[in-house]
Amino acid sequence: MEIKNLRQPSFFRSFRVWIVVGVALYLYLHITADNKAKDVLILWCIPSFFILLSAYVSYLYKKLNASTIDKYDNNGTWSHEFKDSKMLLDTHTRKLTLKNGKREKTYSFDQVEKWYCQIESGGEIVAFDLVSILGATGHNQSIKHNNIENSGFFIRVNDIEFPTWQIKFYPREGKFHHLKGIKDTEEQLQRWCRIFDNVINGEVK
Repeated sequence: MEIKNLRQPSFFRSFRVWIVVGVALYLYLHITADNKAKDVLILWCIPSFFILLSAYVSYLYKKLNASTIDKYDNNGTWSHEFKDSKMLLDTHTRKLTLKNGKREKTYSFDQVEKWYCQIESGGEIVAFDLVSILGATGHNQSIKHNNIENSGFFIRVNDIEFPTWQIKFYPREGKFHHLKGIKDTEEQLQRWCRIFDNVINGEVK
């Protein structure tokens, strides 16, 4: 069984992108020597920039949402992959392969000692005036990044060199620092805790 993974988004399929292109094309086609369509077209560049910027930010989040690849009981294997982080359970060989960045190693199920999930959230500054908002932006971005980096599925193994592995997760819906995204990530992590409970303990063969 393979979970239905999300289709990778396209920036150029964004509704906001087509609005920018459509309005610009309309103004361009109506430019004549005696009207102001050309001036309006030039002025349209300002809101267009912000519309395209918001569309690009939305595209980046949707791309992260679609970056998770999960396979459940795929001919005896169970796997989760997000960006450069991956884990693969093989019930035939009773082996667990872990990858995080350039590190990759395979362990027997007997070497797996413990697994648990962790989500860090919060710590952001809420501001209401322009000066405070500008000052809080850098801090909040750093907090969001740290929360993502410190969250995930953690596996302890009998290995002196790499005793603890972190497998990264990201919501398939919403943003990591929003309630919807946190709930989605929690569901994914709980699902994989149950899979490890069943597979490592031999209930799934």
